[in-house]
Amino acid sequence: MATATVTVRGAATSRKNHLTIHKPLAAALNHAVRIIHAICGLAGSATLIDDIRADLTADKVRAAIRNRDTAVVFDWLTAALSYQGISDQVAHDYMEKHGRATWQQIEQGLDRASCPKLKTYWHF
Repeated sequence: MATATVTVRGAATSRKNHLTIHKPLAAALNHAVRIIHAICGLAGSATLIDDIRADLTADKVRAAIRNRDTAVVFDWLTAALSYQGISDQVAHDYMEKHGRATWQQIEQGLDRASCPKLKTYWHF
């Protein structure tokens, strides 16, 4: 290993294991960055975060979070999670045909439930 000399406050000190990026390593790193950038450009949208924020605002989710409106957040989340693990078209068609569970439906169902374990979390 080479020893590099580093000047610290006017005094020369010897420091072993000094990190030096050699030209082949820098070239390989630049190549990796170019590949990752190209893949991300092909695989994703450059405006993904802005698009998500706009959708959350349009669906009134951001206001619901600020206002602690659990029902709106729950309804949005159950709809979003319905698209996981299945094609978007199949999930959309199923929900259009059969509907989706909402906070209000679940709350009303629990109010009418005859099982004592469904009264509260603690009863369960």
